[in-house]
Amino acid sequence: MLYRGKTALVTGGSSGIGLEFARALAGRGASLVLVARSEERLRCAAAGIESEYGVGVETMAADLSEKASVVRVGDALAGREPGVLVNNAGNGHYGRFVEGPGAEEVWDEVSLNVASAAALTRALLPGMIRRGEGAVINLSSTAAFQPVPYMAAYGAGKAFMLSFSEALWAECRGTGVRVMAVCPGAVETGFWSDWGGRDPRRYNYLTGISRPEQIAEAGLSALDSGKVSFVPGVRDRILARSIALAPRPFVARASEWVNRLKPGR
Repeated sequence: MLYRGKTALVTGGSSGIGLEFARALAGRGASLVLVARSEERLRCAAAGIESEYGVGVETMAADLSEKASVVRVGDALAGREPGVLVNNAGNGHYGRFVEGPGAEEVWDEVSLNVASAAALTRALLPGMIRRGEGAVINLSSTAAFQPVPYMAAYGAGKAFMLSFSEALWAECRGTGVRVMAVCPGAVETGFWSDWGGRDPRRYNYLTGISRPEQIAEAGLSALDSGKVSFVPGVRDRILARSIALAPRPFVARASEWVNRLKPGR
């Protein structure tokens, strides 16, 4: 896919995987629109990308857990006809579902992780199909392949992102628009602070830890090759495929053991 001259919208684009997708797209010649909650972090990210890659970067500070903000972003960008949409914004909480954030916070988490991505895709995908080119990249996770006790809402949201992407991939065949889910395992980002400082290295014995720039570069390469979903990393890929062969109750119990509330690691 040719990115030069196109505009790419990246949600959660001020840090972590979203920022690295923005940098990777800028390196391929795309101009950017970055959306995240923190205006200060957005300005910092934009300045760095503009200085390094010489592309235009626009920022929009918005809380995508709020319906009005999602509608505002979608309406503002629909007329701009972005050629690439990266639905990366998301958060998660670690702990027993009934002891964690209350109903309002759970609503916000699911709205951000699921509803905002679906709504922005609905707003921008018709223009891509009309022009006969474009791409939607949805950030899922290896959590999509199994139930995830102690991260129940987060894991279910990532399963939605995978299924949503696969369905749209089938619907968009022959239109010139590519849709793909990227499903990384543990990644070294600030995302883990939402899980009470949970250390991603506790998963090192399973699959290792990826860097965000690895996920972005591998993800764009997978998109260019026409994949419908992509699990970066050989060990993560093997684990994801193996899970599909096991009975679901066994997978749920094993996942509970791996993620169990316990000190250390």
